[in-house]
Amino acid sequence: MPTALLIGATGQVGQYVLKELLQSPDWTTVGEYGRKVTELQDFVSKHNLPSTSVEKIKQEKVDFEALLNEQDDGGSESQKFKGQAWDVVFITLGTSRKDAGSAEKFQKIDQEYVVRAAKAALDGSPAGQSPTLVYVSSVGADKNSSLLYARSKGETEERLSELGYKETIVFRPGALTGTARPQTRPVEAVIGFILPAISFISDSVGIKVADLAQGMLYAAKRGPSNLPKEARAYRSSSARPYTIIANAGSLGLSRLFNAEQTTDPTPVQQ
Repeated sequence: MPTALLIGATGQVGQYVLKELLQSPDWTTVGEYGRKVTELQDFVSKHNLPSTSVEKIKQEKVDFEALLNEQDDGGSESQKFKGQAWDVVFITLGTSRKDAGSAEKFQKIDQEYVVRAAKAALDGSPAGQSPTLVYVSSVGADKNSSLLYARSKGETEERLSELGYKETIVFRPGALTGTARPQTRPVEAVIGFILPAISFISDSVGIKVADLAQGMLYAAKRGPSNLPKEARAYRSSSARPYTIIANAGSLGLSRLFNAEQTTDPTPVQQ
């Protein structure tokens, strides 16, 4: 039976991934692991989900700092990841330099926490089983970039691909719109205002977080080898190649996701 672990569910993208996972009958068990976890009663009401949808969720609070400092997989935080066979691990954990407070703290949260949590999820899988990893990166991600944000994302992508997951799918969205941050980021505010007009010219500039989440589930359901042409997917040139889906491909998958909601019998790739 298909299962999914979501790390970072309380973020802007993560909450929509969680919504789709709980709403869909395709996913029979959903793990939500994070520094904090979702208040389910409010979440169900906000997204108009059936009350029974929360019966398949397993929530676990994780101290990422403690997890990072554990030298092996026998520590208390690592143990939280053991014993469950996940078919797909979604990682939507991330931050910005401004929110983190410094470049050092940004890289620790955006890269070190992400890679360590992904490793813990993989190491916690039963012997002989390897999930697919789906990670939200960013447009312009490049380990050789002079820009901190782009460089960190690029480095994180490559480190994740080297962990040993069966497949790694990386989404590189443009500016995110439809967010509900306490303080709207200026670029997102501008893109959100002009995106309807720009979308007639280019589908590479921005995407609603709800659409991105749908595209992620569509890709995870099929796996890299079964992605349609609408994904515009391509393989990285790294030592351990992984699948990359940019903004336009994310939008294409979101459209397919919505078109197939009532008729698609495709099982989740396991």
